[in-house]
Amino acid sequence: MALKCADICNPCRPWELSKQWSEKVTDEFFQQGDIEKKHKLEVSPVCDREMNTVGNIQIGFMTYVVEPLFAEWTRFSDTRLSHTMMGHMRLNKASWGALLREQSSVAAGPSSPGTDPEDGAATGGSSSKEIPQGSRES
Repeated sequence: MALKCADICNPCRPWELSKQWSEKVTDEFFQQGDIEKKHKLEVSPVCDREMNTVGNIQIGFMTYVVEPLFAEWTRFSDTRLSHTMMGHMRLNKASWGALLREQSSVAAGPSSPGTDPEDGAATGGSSSKEIPQGSRES
């Protein structure tokens, strides 16, 4: 569990560092998607730059992978460091959400009520645990 936490801990770092590495890894994903399109292959989830943003990918990753794992790690290792990492992750998730709201308001003009960019789903009675954008069902 400690090794997995170390492997995926980027969202638990301070914002500027986490944002920088998130942008780098997402650029790699998008390059892979471009190559898949070039070779007329199905584009892997989160690798399609036309369907995803760094923020959407990061919020989904934090919601469905990082947050549950680190919540259990913090329960197991109730240390100041664990709580600090969880705090960074929550702030980073909120920062990505704010960037998404800012980008969507600039792109759409006036705000569109009923959409929550933090979970990529309409807020009209739907669950906040929906499939993140970029995921594909066969």
